[in-house]
Parts: sequence; C-alpha cells; structure tokens
Amino acid sequence: MNYLSAIYSKYLSSEKMLAVVSDEALIEKMIRFETGLARAQQKLGIIPSSAADAVIKVLNTTKVKPLDLAEGTLRNGIPVIPLLTIIREKLTVDTKEFLHYGATSQDTLDTAQILMVSDAIRLLSTMFEDFNSNLENLDKKFGRTRCMGRTRGQLAVPITFGLRIKSWMQPMSRQQQRLKELSVRLLKVQLGGAVGDLSFFKTNGKELLEELASQLGLASSTPWHSQRDVLAEFS
Repeated sequence: MNYLSAIYSKYLSSEKMLAVVSDEALIEKMIRFETGLARAQQKLGIIPSSAADAVIKVLNTTKVKPLDLAEGTLRNGIPVIPLLTIIREKLTVDTKEFLHYGATSQDTLDTAQILMVSDAIRLLSTMFEDFNSNLENLDKKFGRTRCMGRTRGQLAVPITFGLRIKSWMQPMSRQQQRLKELSVRLLKVQLGGAVGDLSFFKTNGKELLEELASQLGLASSTPWHSQRDVLAEFS
C-alpha cells in the first residue's frame, strides 16, 4: 500500500460507506429493482400473477456474487445482463419472458445506483449530525477560550475559540441543507424501456412508474436515461 492509499484508508474512508457502495450492495439493489418491477406489474395486471410470484421467488432465493457477474460484465459492459442471465436459467420457459418485462438494462442499473445513493445520503446525514454535535460540545466546553487569530499566517489579534468553531459549523450546516434540497431532485426511479418513452406499456406506463416508485421508496419521475446533471451535482 502506498502512502496516499494509507492516508485514504485511515482518514478518508468509512467502513459503513464502503458497504453502501460495494459490489454486493449493487447486486442487492439490482435484484430489488427487478423484484419491485415484478410486484408492480403483478398488482396492475401487466404480467400474470403466477409468473410474478415465480420471478420474485427466484430473485429472492438466488445468491449472486460479484465474481459470478465479472466475465459477463466485461463482455457486455454492464452487470445487469449477466445477472438476468443467471436468474432466467432458474425460471421455467413459461415465466422467463416476464422477468425484467418491458424494462431495459439501464433502468435496472440507474435505479440500483439511486437506491445506493439513498443509503449513502442517510449515512451522510447521520455523519453530518454527529459532526455538528461534536462541534457543539466542543463550543460549550472551550468556546470562550481565548486564542490568537491569524492573518496571512501571522499572529493578529486574540479571538475566542468559539468563533473558529462556528466557522467550521456554518459550512456543514449549508451542506446539510444542500443535501436535503438535492434529495428531492435525485431520489427518483428510472423506468423508460428501450428508448425511454414507456411505449412498451401502452396506457399503463404512468401508473406503473408510480407503483414501482412506491415499491422502492423513491419518487416517480419521467425517464431520465440521458440526464446525468443531478448525479453530477451529488458527486
């Protein structure tokens, strides 16, 4: 491990966050999308109820490891295709067609990533709150302590340590507000089908979007396949 890697590992990483963005987490979220899609389509009568039950059962009982998807991901450029291949092999001829019904691979991957981001935001919010709480305690204990202010790296005039602490707290408070505002734009389901117009589902498209969003705990949204600005904003 080189010096920078050691610094990152010790100071800039979080075991909880690493778990949120792990390969295993991505697989779990992709399966969650497919399960939610089957349940939503079952509820709306888009696919036969018996087929939906069979699809959901296989999705919930099949153990998929990152290594299982490695070769297929390298070949296809996306992990969704090898994942669906594994699941389809466990379905009967009569039920295979109802897995991932009317969706496209990017629907699965985008929504899975948003579900991971949702977990990350919850963790970040907790970290922000802990950070602010620690600073508030520090301010109560040492806020009136006198220390030297500096200008251009030189000693200037005495200030309180509390003034310095507040200069750390205020940007964090603004970041918390940004995260709340961003979440409204970001935490949305993606379902558009092959070209993003939901035409496969005919008149059921909007209702399916809303039901799928409800199943996954996300907001409903028009398809955003080619719109990455909010993801960039989060980054």
